[in-house]
Amino acid sequence: MSDSNIQASPSSIFICYRREDSADTTGRIYDRVVDHFGAERVFMDVEAIRLGYDFRSEIDQTIKVCSIVIVVIGDKWLAEMDGKRRIDDENDRVRIEIEAALRREIPIIPVLARGASHPTKAMLPASLETLAYRHGTSIRHEHFRGDVDSLISQMDKLLARQERAAESDPEQDRIPVDTPRVGKPPEPLDPKDERALLAELNKTTVVWTVKESKDKYAQGGFRRELHRLYEFETFDAAFQFMKDVTERAIIRYNHHPRWQNAYNRVEVWLTTFNLGSRLSVRDRRLAKLLEQIWEEHTRGASKDDRE
Repeated sequence: MSDSNIQASPSSIFICYRREDSADTTGRIYDRVVDHFGAERVFMDVEAIRLGYDFRSEIDQTIKVCSIVIVVIGDKWLAEMDGKRRIDDENDRVRIEIEAALRREIPIIPVLARGASHPTKAMLPASLETLAYRHGTSIRHEHFRGDVDSLISQMDKLLARQERAAESDPEQDRIPVDTPRVGKPPEPLDPKDERALLAELNKTTVVWTVKESKDKYAQGGFRRELHRLYEFETFDAAFQFMKDVTERAIIRYNHHPRWQNAYNRVEVWLTTFNLGSRLSVRDRRLAKLLEQIWEEHTRGASKDDRE
């Protein structure tokens, strides 16, 4: 399982399941999906929900950064607890996760395990009825590797179609407001632009760097990313920072970082995938927004300490 509480990057995948229904099978699926796509692109278990916050909103924010939702359905997925089916409870997390995905109208793949059958419309609450018509697949114990390979292959195709659509759709491919080429890939940063950006971001202390790493899907076989590590006083402060960045920058401008959270640390990598994982004006803008939000949080924490 992933050690990170929240991770997000373009083309992320969310795995929805019930522990008591299919934890072992889902764990094996998760491991194979992570091996193929990378841990930063796979969500499972929304463990970073903060005490005192509405978990429905927190789940919704997580689903918003995902492109595909896998719903693992075992033979006890619709089972009763204390005389009532959990799926009929409006506060059931599995139900809330699926409802959030249905609202976004993203691909939802029912994955049938343990010999389970695809639930019919009559078996589901009204808010989930359309799940009955989502085309799914089966994962059989005796053919596990082949079945999961087939699932991964289908997800690769779905993600590729989404990326092509985003590149050709002006509404999906939002360009910075100071760049008039709507519908085209964003303007790349040349070496001079990169140096100027690093100088601006690192006025007092070197916190942003440019990193290169191997990536078979990137231009030339490696990706170029802006990197920054943020540290906070508490986990709650780190999570609130990520939530604010999601609402004020990622969703607004439709440009996603690759990031991960471990307790009070948030590590961020920025690159532009439709430029072959190179830096663009989008990464420059997002880096500046991250710094702006970081400074606001830092000032807020200092004020709280004084009070």
